[in-house]
Formats: sequence, structure tokens, C-alpha cells
Amino acid sequence: LMIASGQGNQLSRYHLEAGIVAEHCLIASPKETNWSRIVDLYGLLIRIAPNPIHELNRAVAVSRLHDPQAGLRELQKMESTEIVEKYYLWHAVVGELNRQIGNFDSAKIALIKAIQRCPSEAEKNLLRKRLALCDRGSVD
Repeated sequence: LMIASGQGNQLSRYHLEAGIVAEHCLIASPKETNWSRIVDLYGLLIRIAPNPIHELNRAVAVSRLHDPQAGLRELQKMESTEIVEKYYLWHAVVGELNRQIGNFDSAKIALIKAIQRCPSEAEKNLLRKRLALCDRGSVD
């Protein structure tokens, strides 16, 4: 199915999404992830199918390619929308990137928002662990 999704004469969001999935799935270890390719694919996806979730995912890829500060700069370029404000993963990413650079106060604010909006107890527990890392001053 994934190979079939990569065929056709017109580039569609499905081709790009399949390419992103392939970059994650067809590697021997996470260290081999081609973040540059993923950033490029998300850039094309945003042009074809603009969506704040795609922009969020691209910012995460940028943070992996370069550093957390670069990911935060990408997020700052985005317009605040109702989707962004309500989406718990937006706040989780903002919190995690801020934590990674030692911006613990900003990280805590974002992580608390993520916990408040999160629909899953298991994910809330993970977010609470990230929040506890902020309290300990841990960037790892």
C-alpha cells in the first residue's frame, strides 16, 4: 500500500505523507533519521495542504535537524489559531522545546496547558513527567 501511494503523475499530500512515514519506518535506528528530508517533505506538504498540524510537525523536524531553538523559531512564525490554542500537542511541543533549552518557566506554562487539554490519561502522565523534569532543572 505504501509503495502504491508513491505512484501517480501528480504530487499529492498522500505522496508526501507516505514519504514522511517512509523516512521514519525504513531506517535501521532512530539515529539514521533523515531530518533534512523530512523538513523538506513537510515544507512541500504545507504548500499543497496548508495545516497548522503540518507546520507543528515541521517545527519538530527542524528542532531535530538543527536544535530546539530553531524549532521554537518556526513555531513563533505560525499564526495563533483556535486549532493551535486548543491542540494539546502544540503546547506539549512548545513546552518540551523550551525545556530542552533551559527555559523552564515557559516550559512549565506550556506543559500545564498541554495537560489541561490532553484527552488521554496516559499522555497526561507523560506530560507530568516532563513537567517534573522542569522542576528539577533537567534539559536531558
